[in-house]
Amino acid sequence: MLKYKSLRAPLEHLKATDEQVAQQIDKLMEQNLRVLNVTDRPTQLDDEVVIDFKGFCGGEPFDGGAAEKYPLTLGSGAFIPGFEEQLVGKNIGDHVDVKVTFPESYPAAALAGREATFRCVIHEIHVKTRYESNDDFAREVGGFDSFAELESAVRAASENPARSIGVDNDYGSLAAGRYGNVILADKELNIKAVIQKGNRIV
Repeated sequence: MLKYKSLRAPLEHLKATDEQVAQQIDKLMEQNLRVLNVTDRPTQLDDEVVIDFKGFCGGEPFDGGAAEKYPLTLGSGAFIPGFEEQLVGKNIGDHVDVKVTFPESYPAAALAGREATFRCVIHEIHVKTRYESNDDFAREVGGFDSFAELESAVRAASENPARSIGVDNDYGSLAAGRYGNVILADKELNIKAVIQKGNRIV
């Protein structure tokens, strides 16, 4: 059995504050925006549209220039300059010919500097909004029954894991009578040893 009594690595039992829990939930909300369907207005900048498109140069289709049910956020700059702006002010079901010129620096040399037309069809319009701090957010994003359950889970994940699941009498710190489960790593985080219940297994 590996002797580890000389090791000194006190483990503080952290208690997450209400502010820290709220900050973590706020991050979750920023990362998981609610997507709502829009049916009562034309497209606007920052909307996500679902489109079919097919590109033509000189009247001929070109490789990589077509897709179906493609999600595109208008104003994101994901497509070549001038493309997304021409889809603003359109409605679901509209057929739109988007006319653009590929930049001279475009990676595909055969398309660089050439004019092109993309025949587009708009299938859906979505808007992304922030959830409120309520049960809907907990259910739809976290799979919890209530917002209170989500808060409890975030609090537990922010505190010492051994304490949060009620086994801190046996685990969670290096002390006599506790199970010594330790991973030793160097400054580059290369694992040098793994100790499980006081026995070195790596």
